[in-house]
Amino acid sequence: MKWIKYLLISLLTLSVADVWACATPYASPRDYALYRVNDKEKIADKQYLYYHPSAEENCLAWQQLSDKTILPSDIYQVVYKMSLDDFEKMYHNREGNYGNSFAEWIIQKDTTLLQLLRVAKTNEYIRSKVNSRWYYPGMNLGTSMTLEDIVEVSLSITDERLRDRYLLQAVRALFTMWKYESCIELWEKEASLLPQNNIMRRLIEPYIAGAYYHVGQKDKALDYFVKSSDFESVFMCYDPKGDSLNLVDKIDIVCRYNPNAPILKNMLQEYILNLNPYSGYYELKYQVESKEFVQLLGLSQQLSADKRVKNKALWLYTTAFMQELLGNTQEASKWLSKAQKQRSNAFLAESMQVFRIFLDAKTSTYNQAYENKLLKQLKWL
Repeated sequence: MKWIKYLLISLLTLSVADVWACATPYASPRDYALYRVNDKEKIADKQYLYYHPSAEENCLAWQQLSDKTILPSDIYQVVYKMSLDDFEKMYHNREGNYGNSFAEWIIQKDTTLLQLLRVAKTNEYIRSKVNSRWYYPGMNLGTSMTLEDIVEVSLSITDERLRDRYLLQAVRALFTMWKYESCIELWEKEASLLPQNNIMRRLIEPYIAGAYYHVGQKDKALDYFVKSSDFESVFMCYDPKGDSLNLVDKIDIVCRYNPNAPILKNMLQEYILNLNPYSGYYELKYQVESKEFVQLLGLSQQLSADKRVKNKALWLYTTAFMQELLGNTQEASKWLSKAQKQRSNAFLAESMQVFRIFLDAKTSTYNQAYENKLLKQLKWL
């Protein structure tokens, strides 16, 4: 009856296999990738916010500054999508009908927001040009303001309602001009006094982290990079040349600071799925005996019992999968049982259930009891 088990395992893994015409499969069941933890599905009604992680919260903050009846999608179109050229046309021609409730509000009812957005859009336009490889000092950018003008205007605003947003513009402009000490001075004098839950404060902090890094205060920079979940910059602090950290080292660093960071799912999946892409027995054996594999397995077991970790199922499932790659199927089954008892989201629960069917097919004695169980599993599948 072993062929029935082999057939089942093959069916479970078929969806990730390459199929060649007039050829037999060239990989055994152990070579296929069943590990899935990173759910990339997007929420349909928030698609318009996808490319800007802080956009939803920022649009809601703009809504509070204007009118609660204005749709966040209208705000997004003006704040994030409208080009500087189009904005300037709207700024100078305030009689037009733009078919956008937020545009009409800032034109007709609150021109202070119109002025603020003009500064912000000009700032971002100049910054994009200055950061381009084709930029040279003295280039005519054709804007109504320079970065120096933006700093001067932003620091002259005393309106408490908009002060935090102008502080952000001042910091961005100063950072672009490489005036890192001035960024830090402004932060310590004023911006750091903003409430912790203030979105402008959170948008300013990454620039302050970069400023501390550039003036040589790497410990302070690291604190702010971690707080901002900017782990690419965290890795830069640990590895300035970018050649001494492997992916498992980076996973370890992230876990040290935040074992619940969303980025971990992507990193784990990238590492594990790259372990056995159609590799043969000896290649896989070499991979699972590597220093990195042993390091991650130990880390995974440790985090599955760490009180800081909210998603223990993730690490238990990862441990189970790595045990299976080592050939320890019975041990993998034990770890998976622990994982399935933990709270998890629907995506991870589904991944664990597929892996459960896989392990049961390898470990169960083929009899009537298993056949009944298998029938239920296949109905679910």
